[in-house]
Amino acid sequence: RGGRGGGGRGALLLSMANGYHASALLEGHAPALQSSRCLSARYVLSCLDARAYRECDERSRANPAGRWHCHRARQTLAEGSDLFSGVWFAIGWHKFDLLHAVTQAGIDALFVDVDVVLAANPFAGGVLDGLDVGFSVERPPPRRRPRARAGLNTTAPRVNTGQLWWRATRGAKQLLAHVMAQREHAWDQGAAQAVLGGAIEARQ
Repeated sequence: RGGRGGGGRGALLLSMANGYHASALLEGHAPALQSSRCLSARYVLSCLDARAYRECDERSRANPAGRWHCHRARQTLAEGSDLFSGVWFAIGWHKFDLLHAVTQAGIDALFVDVDVVLAANPFAGGVLDGLDVGFSVERPPPRRRPRARAGLNTTAPRVNTGQLWWRATRGAKQLLAHVMAQREHAWDQGAAQAVLGGAIEARQ
């Protein structure tokens, strides 16, 4: 969990290309997220408050840099909740940006782009058939920093993106192995819970 006391940890984001799959996964886990408003949202599904979610979405559309602030707002909104222990699940897009290291950890916001596709058909007795995970690391627009004072270094610490890439990839491989181990199971609530439980945190 990123945030206070989180040590700068982030969580893998499962992006369901098919809303039906995501609905099946969400069922029984977070009734508050079952509303049609949440399931039809274009951005990351973390809407404990539908109004705040819509406002965040509108800011993101109006301001090219708004997405960064939007993620921070959602992260703050989810803090202190038991929403998948801080793991965010996304619906609707093929790719999403995930807040990996938060400002509370003393590091400028770092986003990991996670691309996950589950090939399964819950309405045809399908099984977990495959998972495609891709990572890329990029820095968000720089924040305005306080003016440097004598003897003070205000430069942010450099982030070892190579090391981050390796750790994130390792997490993705573990997640892939876990999901593929479920491929012989029929798609039911038990399998969905197993997938949700297999979301592995990519540690900073």
